[in-house]
Amino acid sequence: MGLGSKAKALQTVAERAEQLYAQLMDVRERLARIEDDIDDSSDRVVRIENELEEQRVILDALAEDAGLDIERRIAEASITHAEDGGDAADTDATDDGAVATDEGTADDVTADEPVDATADDE
Repeated sequence: MGLGSKAKALQTVAERAEQLYAQLMDVRERLARIEDDIDDSSDRVVRIENELEEQRVILDALAEDAGLDIERRIAEASITHAEDGGDAADTDATDDGAVATDEGTADDVTADEPVDATADDE
């Protein structure tokens, strides 16, 4: 092999190395963007979890004021959900928006009716 063919082979290797380096830099940039997206998503998840906890505290306080036993209702809903096979589509909504149960609608209260805060939840 002559000097010219070795130079050409070396030039081909150098060009391929430049292409690989450019691809590597592209992958590094994409990876950095993905890491930023993951960090942003993680921050959003934390923020949403905090908001959910705040809403839960408010709902618990409202339920307590209304005399509702939230833990019992959650347990009943979990049992019903498990008995129905666990599909989210298993919940039947009535025409007025209340959720249908075996005993009728949930508290037989529509969105337009006020809740009687003095009613006993048993």
